Amino acid sequence: MKTSKSRIAIKLLAFAGSLFLSLLVLELALRIYGMVLLFGYRPDHERPGGQPDVRIVSVGDSFTYGENVNRATEAYPAVLERLIGRDAPGKNVSVVNLGVCETNTSELYRNLKKWIDAYEPDVVVLLSGSANRFSPFERFRKGDRYSPLKGFFYNLRIFKMGRIIHLNLRARDASTGGKSFRELALFALPATRSAVTPTFSHAAYVMRWGRREKFDPEDPLHRLWSFKNSGRYDEGIMHALELLHRGEADEVGVMMALAELYLSNGAVAKTEEVLAAARRKHPRSRMVRNATAYYKLAIGEHLRKQSEYGKAIGYYLKNIEADPNFPVAYYAMAKVYDLQSLYDSARIHGEMERMLKGNPVYGESELFAGFMKLFADKQNWEAGIENWIYDDLKKAAALCRRRGIKLVIQNYPVAYAMANRVLERVARENSLPFVDNLSAFAALEPEEKYLADDDHCTPAGHRVVAQNVYRVLKEAGLLETKKE
Repeated sequence: MKTSKSRIAIKLLAFAGSLFLSLLVLELALRIYGMVLLFGYRPDHERPGGQPDVRIVSVGDSFTYGENVNRATEAYPAVLERLIGRDAPGKNVSVVNLGVCETNTSELYRNLKKWIDAYEPDVVVLLSGSANRFSPFERFRKGDRYSPLKGFFYNLRIFKMGRIIHLNLRARDASTGGKSFRELALFALPATRSAVTPTFSHAAYVMRWGRREKFDPEDPLHRLWSFKNSGRYDEGIMHALELLHRGEADEVGVMMALAELYLSNGAVAKTEEVLAAARRKHPRSRMVRNATAYYKLAIGEHLRKQSEYGKAIGYYLKNIEADPNFPVAYYAMAKVYDLQSLYDSARIHGEMERMLKGNPVYGESELFAGFMKLFADKQNWEAGIENWIYDDLKKAAALCRRRGIKLVIQNYPVAYAMANRVLERVARENSLPFVDNLSAFAALEPEEKYLADDDHCTPAGHRVVAQNVYRVLKEAGLLETKKE
């Protein structure tokens, strides 16, 4: 028996090794092929040429490049050039888009030195830092020396994938103590004296309705859940609203079915509205308290499937606050953590500290305490990432100052806490003009008009960024610069 198991283990290891090497070779080949194609290439519309009165270069990552929009006409640098041309028709101003998707601050700084020589800009508009958390092995240095070979290999997707798998396994161990999620789900009961209720109890309620075989057409709730089970969400929503208006059925039961219908239909805001109304009307209802925990997790999972990872973490935290003993939200949060920049470890740890201060009994939950420690440990690691961003941006500011180039720094329009914190700090310490996109976007509604699901700007969002940058350029007098 041992021999048979050993052979199977050897075969599995050989398969895993072969798969790893195949992926590594494939990625290396694709990268080398891309370098050959791009060697010496610069798009025609970006070639330096002529001598405009003012030349502005916009540097950064995909937010500058124009992810998900027409880069040549809809990305903010193109919109900015049109804005300036409209308001100052006699002035020849060139705005060059030098955004590179997924570039981190070290790559930007190295490129910036070459771009300054090639374009001789009067103004540099910079937005960078969000990608550093996704390429943590970029920085293999001794002093200011950079090792391109190590940086190349450790930035390979295969190495990053391995790191994410490692973090996921660590998160699973922290959240389950070695037990399967099936085991934990079946016995998910509060282990503390807190007033929270188990998430799984409402999940069982929803699944019971989903499995219901007997249908009683005379029972309003039976009919309502039949709409959900058959995928007729719009009809079900209308029927539920009519039932609530007429008051002909159990109000709590109807509201829970309505919340499920709205979420199944992708209407997250409406789901929240129903839950808030249920809590106001039935503050002592155990079902409503259970549903609050359940739907926070369910909304988080819905957002995760839409690749809105940062927003999903916000709902996982809400689920933890409602039910600190259920493991799924902890594991899901750790799983998507490295796929987003909206929450850094300090922000997550701070949210959990706030929960603990509000209800000290949360500290008795081993899950809660374990994950607070996990994200406290992450803070130490991320402090190095933050210092890395700061060092690179400080050098970029010094480079522009030595070359007599005006530097403008802007922050991200979404709450990328670490990157935005450093960008504002560098601007403040170096007395540089600062574009506060984050505050401007916070006042815009509806959010989806300006930000796509992956947090990148829509065409309307790029227009707002361009207006913000233009206003700061005018206020700082940077459009009056003349070539000598």
